Amino acid sequence: MTDRPVPVREAATVVVARPGPDGGLELLMLERSARSVFVPSVWVFPGGGVDPGDGSESLTGACRGIDPDTADSLLDTPGALRFWVAAIREAFEEAGVLYGRTPAGAGPGPEIMARAGHPIDSGDFATMIETHRLVLHAGALSYLGRFITPPGSPRRFDARFFLAEVPPDQDPVHDGVEIAAMTWIGTGEALGRHARGEFPLITPTLAMIQRLHSLGSLPAAHERARSGVDSRIRILPGVEGPDRIRFPGDPGYEEASTAIEFGWVRI
Repeated sequence: MTDRPVPVREAATVVVARPGPDGGLELLMLERSARSVFVPSVWVFPGGGVDPGDGSESLTGACRGIDPDTADSLLDTPGALRFWVAAIREAFEEAGVLYGRTPAGAGPGPEIMARAGHPIDSGDFATMIETHRLVLHAGALSYLGRFITPPGSPRRFDARFFLAEVPPDQDPVHDGVEIAAMTWIGTGEALGRHARGEFPLITPTLAMIQRLHSLGSLPAAHERARSGVDSRIRILPGVEGPDRIRFPGDPGYEEASTAIEFGWVRI
């Protein structure tokens, strides 16, 4: 009997960041519950699957800062604004931050933020946005890249990654159920703790942290994302920790493996 192929679900992830005290980047990281079916007890960025409603006119029409044609070109897919919407929704649901304001520029009120950090599907999210006449600041999210879960995993995702600075007037919060813990951590500290086995990360998360650390600052990371350079990662066989990941131009890239690549990345 032939095993059925695992379907690949679209997903969106947002790297919520802020300038670090040393001029580098601090990232908002979430620890998934030990009871999670997918990557339990691993530190991740806010994100999840793209819901069918994320592509609705009520939500994509509420986006500001990036037009549909530009979004489609960046992601090389039609209707790409659904990924920006999903990333914004997931940041609100998992991390309690909302990239949205009223048309007059006011921040989301307490009645909206009372729902922050709790599960919300795209239909409820659309209702909330429409009811409170909010616009979504899609332009605050810079497109970083794409990872596709390799064959063999019980769950597979075609995930688009975005970078966004945390809204200045909002404090992240989580529900303590799906997400067990939350922390701000510098990129260097995250890499060091991971190398010591203290901070478990999956490959896409590790690759993003490594690349952001090499760029050194939030403005530089946004600028690099806007430059639109596509590249494919390679993995150094027999090497553990962040040093195993190589991008084009990195030392050892030509000698790294093309047979055990973990997906495509654009950063």
